Amino acid sequence: MKLRVSTDRKTANSVTKGGNVNIANAFGLPAGDNYSCPGATSECEPICYAGKLERIFKGMRVNVTHNFDLVKDANGRAIMRLLDEMVTEFEQACEKKNARKLFRIHHDGDFFRLRYSAAWRGVMLKHPDVQFWAYTRSFHLVRSLADTPNLTLYLSVDEVNLNDAIECYAANPWVKLAALGKTFDDAKALLTAMGVKGARCPELNGALPLISPEGSACARCGLCIFGRGNVLFSSSKK
Repeated sequence: MKLRVSTDRKTANSVTKGGNVNIANAFGLPAGDNYSCPGATSECEPICYAGKLERIFKGMRVNVTHNFDLVKDANGRAIMRLLDEMVTEFEQACEKKNARKLFRIHHDGDFFRLRYSAAWRGVMLKHPDVQFWAYTRSFHLVRSLADTPNLTLYLSVDEVNLNDAIECYAANPWVKLAALGKTFDDAKALLTAMGVKGARCPELNGALPLISPEGSACARCGLCIFGRGNVLFSSSKK
């Protein structure tokens, strides 16, 4: 059996002239601390966008649950084989359509155990022409993803896990920060507490459409994909 990739309109690496997703470039697992999100907080769980989509779209729930069933109890070698096959097919699709090789890890879910995150690191190193990006609250696994040149990793910070984020960031200064607040000012205050600045997500801020014939919001912006800076997210878009 194979892992299943997903289409995500916000993060798509290739868009048709009609403004539709052209290549599936996102991978997900079911959200929640009872599944793949050991670092979930009381701040993120009630507003989890991916979790809400799981409940709305049955096909999405089926796909991410399928993925979790394949990797949750597998050994590291088996996980790496599954991930490698998936990323290889993604690369082939990009080459066929002359698309940029941008891959979003966990449009839903998170790194949930060491052998899983280590397998991801091995696969990313095996595919140096693909630029990967991910957000995580699994701070205890961040070190296992270090020294991966083609990965941009963001610590997902909120008011509940702020102190843990400060500690993780001090130990792993190579990561970027993604702050979530009820407003952009709330998110800004979190990064100020960490001694850094960040830019508002332009899609949430209304500066870029989710998707258009010119590309997806994330691909057009590039801030998170290429780690150009820290980012602010607002659950209210205000």
